[in-house]
Amino acid sequence: VIKRLIHRNPEILKEVDNCHMTVLHHAAYLKEMSQIAKIVLEKDSSLCYQVDMNGHSALHIAVKEGNVDLVREILNYGTDCIEVVDNDGRNALHLAVDNAVQIFERISRSFKTLLLLVMSRRTINNRDNNGKSALDIAVYNMAKDERLFLG
Repeated sequence: VIKRLIHRNPEILKEVDNCHMTVLHHAAYLKEMSQIAKIVLEKDSSLCYQVDMNGHSALHIAVKEGNVDLVREILNYGTDCIEVVDNDGRNALHLAVDNAVQIFERISRSFKTLLLLVMSRRTINNRDNNGKSALDIAVYNMAKDERLFLG
């Protein structure tokens, strides 16, 4: 349906809303919209250079939202779009580093909380409604992360 709509009216891709955002900008906010973003980029890869009223390209937004698949896709269509800077003079790499630092800080706080809870030892063996202990969940999540890194 999307492809037919774009085929009939390709100029619709260049239309912007009141925040100067294109359909590609909106698609960058939601990982579920990555397929639509790919279709848009196939039709008009120049859209990866279009900025909204904050100077954010779709790449800026995809980076902020952690939409790794779309970041990869955008870079495939316009490798130099990483040079686009927002109204604060920041490119997508600036945002990625800032995001990573914020995530690390949250993880650090979570880890400190986790240590406090483990040290209390009162609930360490408790199981949830599915019969899983906190250790079971940790092992499962570590195995899942390992699969993501390996393949």
